[in-house]
Amino acid sequence: MVASAAKPSKNGGKNHQQSFQKNLSRRVSFNESSLSKSRAEPYGGDLGGQGEKGKCGSRFNMCCACGSLIVGVVLLFILLICGIYFVFLQSNLPHFHVQRIDVVKLKINESKDDTFLTSEFNIYLNATNKNGKIVLVYSHVHVEVSSEGVDLGKMHLKDFTQKPSTTAEVKVHTSVKDIEVEDADAQDLEDKSK
Repeated sequence: MVASAAKPSKNGGKNHQQSFQKNLSRRVSFNESSLSKSRAEPYGGDLGGQGEKGKCGSRFNMCCACGSLIVGVVLLFILLICGIYFVFLQSNLPHFHVQRIDVVKLKINESKDDTFLTSEFNIYLNATNKNGKIVLVYSHVHVEVSSEGVDLGKMHLKDFTQKPSTTAEVKVHTSVKDIEVEDADAQDLEDKSK
């Protein structure tokens, strides 16, 4: 087996080398204005307008940071107050339980068309203050007594205070006179009071 290699011509080799050299070379030109500009501005750009924007931006960022800090502190304060309220007050609100109901008077008057109720009740409530350190003050307490839609009277209680971790007995006296009621409601009330 015989291999032959072609010899490059003298002109073809030089053209190839010149084109390769042209591709590797880089042409850079400077003029006086671009050189003086780059000396005045070390980063080669126009920083005059950007420098003012940078100062304004840093002031704006500082204002945003301070504003966010103030809003955060206010929200934290509100959450703290709400937490104190729910932990100490909401969880320890007074509890009222009916101890006993005394029917002093219950009278039903029936006419041809209407039924009238006259009643008088004494209701004894237990008010328990479960707070260990807080004194409770009750004022403007309004009590309404009803049974299945039948109004049995209203009463305003006198103002009173309750010391921590105590139970107080509260007496509620209500009465109504000749109020119109349904026949069935009056009968139910009479049956329940026996």
